[in-house]
Amino acid sequence: MPKKLPPGIEWDETRGKYRATVHESGKRYRLGRFDTLMDAKAALAIARADVARGIFVPPSARRAEAKREAEEASRAQTTVEEVAEDWLADFERQVDSGQRKPATLREYRSVLSVHVLPRIGSLPAREVASRDVQRVADRAASARTRAKIVACMRRLFNYAVERGIITASPVRVSAPKIKGSSLDVGKIASPHQVAALAAAMPGPLRLSVLLAAWCSLRQGEALGLQRRDIIGLESGSPRLRIERQWNQKAVPPGYTTPKSGAAREVTIPTALVPVIRDHLEIYVADDKDAPIFPSPIEPGKPISQTNHNKAWAAARAAAGLPSFRFHDLRHTGLTLYAQQGATLAEIMERGGHSDVEVAMRYQHAAEDRARRLADSLPVEL
Repeated sequence: MPKKLPPGIEWDETRGKYRATVHESGKRYRLGRFDTLMDAKAALAIARADVARGIFVPPSARRAEAKREAEEASRAQTTVEEVAEDWLADFERQVDSGQRKPATLREYRSVLSVHVLPRIGSLPAREVASRDVQRVADRAASARTRAKIVACMRRLFNYAVERGIITASPVRVSAPKIKGSSLDVGKIASPHQVAALAAAMPGPLRLSVLLAAWCSLRQGEALGLQRRDIIGLESGSPRLRIERQWNQKAVPPGYTTPKSGAAREVTIPTALVPVIRDHLEIYVADDKDAPIFPSPIEPGKPISQTNHNKAWAAARAAAGLPSFRFHDLRHTGLTLYAQQGATLAEIMERGGHSDVEVAMRYQHAAEDRARRLADSLPVEL
């Protein structure tokens, strides 16, 4: 190392290398470390020339740009199969936390492995066009299978958009709603039938039917309710806080977050207030975390979904609705809510939906009913 180095070059004793720096707009930028003085001088001369011409780019900015370009190149080559692996892994984490159902994960895996990946799995996600998606859907053996394939691909490519792998989903295929599948809004009961179903349940569980219908709860959300979740009974503004569900499929069974992953608060119809007061007084312990529907064996825990299902099966048979699911109570409440003129945002908020398309089905159901009623008017011209 020379005893005297030119300005802008230093000797790094620790690394045993020359270090070059340049000043631009009052800031000092390190150009790197070099094995020889000649290399350091060359780098410094180039940098000073760039500063003079106003085109100097700091090394850190160049490295960041190179990293972005590498990531972009990697995303451009990401295949549909690789996106699917990441999506399913993310979905599995949601299942583990109780936000998603294991059965849904199994169905997506099956649809991908049988129908989607064998046909477009090796394609870079960015190169998949609408016609490719159309071909996959058109090979379905039935309308039901087609609907499942389209739903799966739509969610897969929406995930790719969210991760910045593609800019827009290529899924432009429509699929019919299949009666009796998870893609429709379910069966709808009349208010009279809801009352009959509630009356047929054992006393400690009658309120679960009314809350599921008129507060739009899933079964796990109803069983997860605690005394502290019922708010404002005395103030004249009764509300229900839904911040957990009872998940019997968890290991061990316990409370998890609602399916949407977020808590919500819904307004309780005033007509339910006397029923709720009686239920709290007769069946619920005084502790704020006491379950609204306690287990007869372990009162500190909610009744199990298995035992609740047994009571529900007997009640729907007694009410003359043997095929009516407990989840159809929620469908009933949301559909009637939409028929009262609720906006899409209000439906999503009450139902705890994260998917706009799901909430829109209730609006469409309300519009269909409005059309049928309008067409039934005895118009004369």
